[in-house]
Amino acid sequence: MNYKKFGLLLILFFVIFSFNLQSEELKVKVIVDKANIRLKPDLSSPIIGKAELNQILEVLGEENTNTGKWFMIRFKSKEGYLIYGYIHNSVVEVIKPKASEPPAKPKPTPPPTAPPTPPSPPKPPVPPTPPKPKAPSFKRFFIRADIGYGSKKYSYENNWNFEEYYETGDVSESYDIDSSGILFEGGIGFYFIRNLGLEISFNPASGKTKGSFSVNFPHPFYFNAHREKSWEADDLKYSAQEINLNLIFNFQPQRNLNFYVSFGGTYFLNVTIENLKQISWSEIGYPYTDVNLSPEYAEYSNSAFGFNGGAGIDFFFMENMGLNLNFRYSTGSVKIDVEGAEIEVKTGGIRASGGIKLVF
Repeated sequence: MNYKKFGLLLILFFVIFSFNLQSEELKVKVIVDKANIRLKPDLSSPIIGKAELNQILEVLGEENTNTGKWFMIRFKSKEGYLIYGYIHNSVVEVIKPKASEPPAKPKPTPPPTAPPTPPSPPKPPVPPTPPKPKAPSFKRFFIRADIGYGSKKYSYENNWNFEEYYETGDVSESYDIDSSGILFEGGIGFYFIRNLGLEISFNPASGKTKGSFSVNFPHPFYFNAHREKSWEADDLKYSAQEINLNLIFNFQPQRNLNFYVSFGGTYFLNVTIENLKQISWSEIGYPYTDVNLSPEYAEYSNSAFGFNGGAGIDFFFMENMGLNLNFRYSTGSVKIDVEGAEIEVKTGGIRASGGIKLVF
C-alpha cells in the first residue's frame, strides 16, 4: 500500500471537513445564464460542469487567488454523481443565512379595568326651533284677466226740421242706450314701490239702442193738415272701448291679502251709435191722407277722454297667483256728428269683475 497517497487523501478529507464546518450554512445563487464550474480555482482549469441561472449551490469553502475569489462547491451531475469544484464569485451572489429570531418578549398583563360606568339617563329631546317666516317677496309686475258685468243706460234726443210744400215738417228722435251685460277686462301693471303703482287696462262694451221716431209731414193740398207717422227700432247698435290708465295705492294687511284703490284717466275709443240718417216717403191714395215711409239708418262714431275710479281685492293662494275682484266707475262725454247735427252721448258706467291675477 502506498502510504504517501493515503496521507494526502486524509489531509484532503480534513480540509474539506473543516471547510464544511466553517460554511455550514453558506450558499450562493447563480446570477448568469450559464456559470462554469472548474476543477481548480483557476480560469485555465478544466470545466467540470455548468450551473443554471438562479440555481442554489452549497458552499464548502472559499479561496482567494490572483484571479479573484473562488467558492468551493458541491453539486450533483445529471447522472447523479456528487461532484466538487470551484465557481468564481463574479457569477454568483451570496445567500446569507437567516439570523435566528430572538425569543418573543412576554406581553405585559393589562391592569384590571374599572367596572363600566352606568349610562346616564337620556336627555329629553329638544323641540326643533320653528323656522322664521320669510318676508313676502316684492313682486313688481302683475297681469290680471277678469270677466264680469257692466251697466250703462243713457238716453239722448235729436230733433230737426225740413221744408216741404211751403210748410215746415219736423222729426223727433229719441234713443235709449242699454250697454249692460257681460264684459271682459284685462290689465297689466307695475309697482314703483310696494304701495304705489301704475296700471293700464282695457275692456270693450257693447249693447243695443232703442229708437223712437215721430214725423209730421205737411199736406200737399191743405194748409196745417200735417200727417203724423211714428215708429220704433229696437235693434240699433251701440259699442265702445275703454282704455284706463290708473295710479294704484296698495294696502296689504296680510301676506296673501291685498286691497287697493285706483283712479286715473279713461280714453273712450270709437264710441259708436246707430242713428236715423234720412227718411224717404211717398204719398198714399188721394187725397193723400197717409204716407209710406222708408227710414234709413247709419253708424256714427267718435273718441273722447274721461276719467274713472275704483277699488279691488287680491287673494293669493299661491306665491305668484291669486284671485282678483275689481270694481270701477268710468264716465265720459262724446260728441258725435250725425248728418250735420252734433249729438252728445254719455259713456262709461259701472264695472264689476273677477278673475286671475299673476305677479312676478
